Amino acid sequence: MAASVSQLNTLIPSGGVYESVDLGLPSGTKWAKFNIGATSETDYGDLFAWGATEPYIVGRDNTNNYSSSKANTIQHDLYPNEDAATILWGKGWCMPTKAQFDELLANTTDEWTAISGVNGRKFTASNGNYIFFPAAGYVDGGSLLNRGSNGFYWSRSFYSASGAWLLGFHSSERVVDTNSRYYGFGVRPVRA
Repeated sequence: MAASVSQLNTLIPSGGVYESVDLGLPSGTKWAKFNIGATSETDYGDLFAWGATEPYIVGRDNTNNYSSSKANTIQHDLYPNEDAATILWGKGWCMPTKAQFDELLANTTDEWTAISGVNGRKFTASNGNYIFFPAAGYVDGGSLLNRGSNGFYWSRSFYSASGAWLLGFHSSERVVDTNSRYYGFGVRPVRA
């Protein structure tokens, strides 16, 4: 079902402060508390094509602004000028790598749950801290699909001529996998 709103969210959080969570991970990576375009952990935020630094507009097929052919010209892990987190949140923030998603899954327990009525996956570390990924769905051809039942989050890691790595989940599974770069997925920034 397509959303009727013109844009998913604004790009600037309330007060302009981006909060990170220390999950005690071996790498020292800190995960943002919420998505780009969100103002809380249960806010879905904006959805981006891989390598795009502007979000998709729901209800309008703006794939001409970021077509699959443009997405497929990038044949490497994203550089800072191609990374939505670095461009929109500033130096020190970036999209996670595939290895950082793998580390998150290996060093936390996770569960499908609802927080304030929003479905998603909650990743809890041994230090008691957690991050919540809302099931934001995805954008394809201007339509918002599977909101509330699926979540997809881009990494900055290259996979193939037309694919990139992501974290995907629903109520009974979570996996680090690949998909076509033109889909509009969420972005959860990280910092060292």
